Amino acid sequence: MPHPGSIASPEPRSDPTMMPDESIRVAAAGGGRSPRRFLAPKVAYSRVRSLARFLLKQGGMTAPRIVLPGDTVMVTRRTLGRRHLFRPDPAIRRLYLYSLAVCAKEFGVLVHTAVLMSTHEHLVVTDPNRRLPDFLRELHRLVSMGTKAIRQWEGPTWDYGPPSVVRLLSERAIVEKLAYVMANPVKAGLVHRARDWPGFIVLPQELGRRKWNVRRPNVYFSSKNPRWPTTVELALTVPPALEERFSAASLRKSVAIELKGQERLALQELKRDGRRVIGSDQIRRR
Repeated sequence: MPHPGSIASPEPRSDPTMMPDESIRVAAAGGGRSPRRFLAPKVAYSRVRSLARFLLKQGGMTAPRIVLPGDTVMVTRRTLGRRHLFRPDPAIRRLYLYSLAVCAKEFGVLVHTAVLMSTHEHLVVTDPNRRLPDFLRELHRLVSMGTKAIRQWEGPTWDYGPPSVVRLLSERAIVEKLAYVMANPVKAGLVHRARDWPGFIVLPQELGRRKWNVRRPNVYFSSKNPRWPTTVELALTVPPALEERFSAASLRKSVAIELKGQERLALQELKRDGRRVIGSDQIRRR
């Protein structure tokens, strides 16, 4: 894989974070199966989406995403060419946390869990105010600009395609995806347990109660701009859809059980495929 500083690709004419036709999928309970391509759960939603596409087609535009207030979603986005621009180190961790905290506060998005892998991010958030497109656009812009400064990288950061946005429509789907995000380093064959990942990750015991006070990074964010505070708080919350059935403690227990199961299956698959776990020590030395 090329070193991040060895290739300078030209910037696209338009910011890929601003592409309007996001990939939207639906995840319901179902034994960890891959989410199917989006099918509207309600006829009214389907009609609104179809009407929006028809009207915008008449004007030569691309249809925007239909965002419903209160949606809990899993977001995934990869770096261009899957370059290791987000490989774990303190500067990248601080940049991502600060950007996430600033954007969550500005757009009123509730953050439940996240992991930053070397080549991609996973987030589970709830969007009470239909600001998810703005939140993602600004989050990815800030992370991109900061990463370019930290890595001295001149090309695009994110893949040209839009983020994947999976709507989580059941309690089981939310629990599964919370654990899926945490299990990602294990599924990738990088560590034996989620807790061993040296990059930014949220673990089950932190759900609904972890808080960070993040200092402004030394790159990109000007101290003269009042939009960028010296410190900003990021507090994890319990998904609103689970608050009636789950206490914070019972949610942490349920996700911990689900995570153990996903870790076990991931390690079994690695062994069956003849792959070895890299390990956190080797990852840190990269």
